[in-house]
Amino acid sequence: MAKVFKSKNGKTTDIMHSHDYYKSTFQNRRKMAFDKKYLSNLSDRDKYLMRGYAQAKVEELQAFRYRNPAYKRKAR
Repeated sequence: MAKVFKSKNGKTTDIMHSHDYYKSTFQNRRKMAFDKKYLSNLSDRDKYLMRGYAQAKVEELQAFRYRNPAYKRKAR
């Protein structure tokens, strides 16, 4: 059975508009998008939404690397 997401007001909604998604950090959103175990518990629509989110993050990283080929992360 697929997980049911609720909005802030308690209405049923998809994962992208859910309260759980909005209150999570950026790192947790990325973990949710790339975690196969988590994705297996979602409905088909939510899976497609999270796959789209994951694809956008991958393309964003590829575009950054293309525009900044000599970028080196600074050590902390």
